[in-house]
Amino acid sequence: MSPDPDTDFTSGGGFSNYTTRPNYQNTAVLRFLNNPNTFKPPSNLFAVNGRGYPDISAVGSHVLIVMGGVPQWNGGTSASTPITAGVISLLNDRRLNQGKKPLGFLNYILYDMGASTPTAFHDVTIGNNTCTGWAESVGVNCCKYGYGAASGWDPATGWGTPDFAVMAKYIDSLP
Repeated sequence: MSPDPDTDFTSGGGFSNYTTRPNYQNTAVLRFLNNPNTFKPPSNLFAVNGRGYPDISAVGSHVLIVMGGVPQWNGGTSASTPITAGVISLLNDRRLNQGKKPLGFLNYILYDMGASTPTAFHDVTIGNNTCTGWAESVGVNCCKYGYGAASGWDPATGWGTPDFAVMAKYIDSLP
């Protein structure tokens, strides 16, 4: 979220100018938008009816990877996406081992899970995405507007980061 000594960048997030908000997001997104205490730009500066993103987050800063046999540090979407894919793969593996179908399109499930079982995510409630920077050579760049983390879904961190054990119990309960 906001730059600190342990991070090099912040999250993206916001509202799409091109895709309208899908129905499964309405309750969560409207809760954020209608809360006068949430940090957000004036409503005339973003697409209030646009699809909110992200849906969920993963810690993608200072992740050790091996590329071409060489260990190195990486971060950003290139780190957080494979982490999230790994969690979803493990959930699908559980389902397949139970003789069930894979999860398929997750978004309906994620929003139902966030609403009914909020402990399935580590809710990030502090910080915002107004500043970003990458390494000392680029420095930190801040914008006047951005989105703040809030309780429940928010356009800075979505529902938060997955709690695999709680997610697994929820997924196990699905047909």
